[in-house]
Amino acid sequence: MPLRFLHIEDNIDALKMRAKIDRIKLVVDKNIYQDIYEALLEKKSIQTLTVFENYVKKENIELDKDDDINKKIEEIKKEEINNKIDPSLEFLKNKCENSIGTGTYDTAKAQAKEKGFEIQVDASVFEQAFNTSLLFRQSIKSLKYIEEQAGAEGIRLGEPDESLLKKAYKQGLASGNISFDLVDYATERGVELDIKDAEYNIRKELFENIYLRKCIDDGSASNSEFNRISELAKKSDVEIDTEKIYIDLIHNTGAGHADMARGKSFELAKEHGSKITYADVIKMNYLDYLNIPKDERIETEKNIDINGEKVRLLIIGQIKDAICKGKFVLGEDNKAEKNLVFDATLGEHNDMAQKYNLKVSGGGWLSLDQANKTIKIFGTSQKFGQAPREYCKQIIKEAFPDYVLEEA
Repeated sequence: MPLRFLHIEDNIDALKMRAKIDRIKLVVDKNIYQDIYEALLEKKSIQTLTVFENYVKKENIELDKDDDINKKIEEIKKEEINNKIDPSLEFLKNKCENSIGTGTYDTAKAQAKEKGFEIQVDASVFEQAFNTSLLFRQSIKSLKYIEEQAGAEGIRLGEPDESLLKKAYKQGLASGNISFDLVDYATERGVELDIKDAEYNIRKELFENIYLRKCIDDGSASNSEFNRISELAKKSDVEIDTEKIYIDLIHNTGAGHADMARGKSFELAKEHGSKITYADVIKMNYLDYLNIPKDERIETEKNIDINGEKVRLLIIGQIKDAICKGKFVLGEDNKAEKNLVFDATLGEHNDMAQKYNLKVSGGGWLSLDQANKTIKIFGTSQKFGQAPREYCKQIIKEAFPDYVLEEA
């Protein structure tokens, strides 16, 4: 069975074995090996040629290497030397391309330079990074950084077109964010970004959420920043309800200890003519204010006897996905009677102390899961410290005998 051509990837030994099993005489002579070797020259891989040469030697066959073959081998060697890439350099190159617009890009470039290499990034990679940052981050600072990095490579990025700027703006609005820097950036380029494309309810909720978030994240922000939000809202035919924002902030359990934010929000509400006070807000029925349906609430008051001592248990909150989660306090009222108050509508432990006129001995968090019939008690109050855990457990167990009590 004469063979005229084989590739190195074909396992010759396996073919020989198969031929032996099938009782076929397999003839692989020098000419066939020579054909294979010359074909492998086209792969331009010294490693592949070396592996094949070593295999042929084991077969006691010497390959012919004329001047043309030796010339080709030398050319392959030179090409491999010129194109050889250090694996760590390849890693740094990928790192550069994937971190444009950040300090990591500059670090990777510097590390490559220390190895004696200069990493070159194509203009198309910079353009893609620029467009991606514009669409998904809406950060002008990041865009300018990318332009600087491209400029250092001698690359000048083109201006983003109107459709891309508008798309980026809408993308930001969809994620609940208005980038004023992007608005300015577009205006400088003669592009007006109009928020009126969104429905009124969406616009109103968007502005009020941004206003609230601004209070929480940066309670020390200047009034001019809030005024700008208000002005943009008015241009969008939206009147921001600063009183509602203050009310929502007092009832926001996720805001943390936000005294500065509350102060800023209260100040802004007063500037807009609100007469509401802190006492008004904590005393109000927030669930009624939000028009929460009765079947989505838990409003329970029970008198519990713990070792002959009367304890009043009050649980108030909104049920979301069968769970009511919030803060609780343990304290005494003006009659020196024990109260465990779990009011998930209030943001701070101190709000409960003020609303229910309690001398608080401690607090924490509580999560009531109606679907799984579990109650978790965890955490502590930064202001009052941790409520006596075992005592609180006794109260909860007595009030909810069908529930499993867990401590997170």
